[in-house]
Amino acid sequence: MIYKKIGIMGGTFNPIHYGHLALANTAYNQFGLDTVWVMPSKVPPHKQHVELISANHRIEMIKAALHGEPFLQLSLFEMHRSGYTYTYDTLQKLHERYPNTQFYFIMGGDSLRSFASWRKPDVIAKLCILLVANRGLVVSEELSEQMARVTDQFQAQIGLLNIPRMSVSSSEIRRRIADGEAVRELIPPAVEHYIRTHQLYGCSGFDSHTERMDDHAEKTGGAE
Repeated sequence: MIYKKIGIMGGTFNPIHYGHLALANTAYNQFGLDTVWVMPSKVPPHKQHVELISANHRIEMIKAALHGEPFLQLSLFEMHRSGYTYTYDTLQKLHERYPNTQFYFIMGGDSLRSFASWRKPDVIAKLCILLVANRGLVVSEELSEQMARVTDQFQAQIGLLNIPRMSVSSSEIRRRIADGEAVRELIPPAVEHYIRTHQLYGCSGFDSHTERMDDHAEKTGGAE
């Protein structure tokens, strides 16, 4: 008997951004989930060569981003494990700990494309329902073919997440910050403040524009 429906959104969150929040909230609302766990990876095997900031910084930014999001929760389940973290292994351990829970694994369409190359995709498909992001209301022919292929090959259950088209990625945010460009429309204000306070991603701190905006927010009781 299933008592809870929990979404899992994994990733490095380097840094977390509005695209992540939109994906998690859409999964929560569209599939009637009890909660969505935002689960940062400690050492993801597919991103061994990506320069990650410390786990502590990524965790603190997630905490800042999830403030005021009551149905999204930070999960440190993978952070407490050693070595590489594989999705199949995480799901197996979660099922042992929460036997009466239906898990929904949230992913982008690009991840579904490479799903067959993941470690033990058949086990993943058995232990969760895959929720795949579809950009807009019309399902592309490519995504439809990928869904059919994964369903047939691994007997997977796949649900579509209809989210707005958003041009945002963590790598683009890191580039913008390093180049001194604006990121205000891509990440929550609290996350930007944390990045500038700790001078992450090549940021030199607060510029005059940021200081004026922070001063305005303080005087008016918050951002408009």
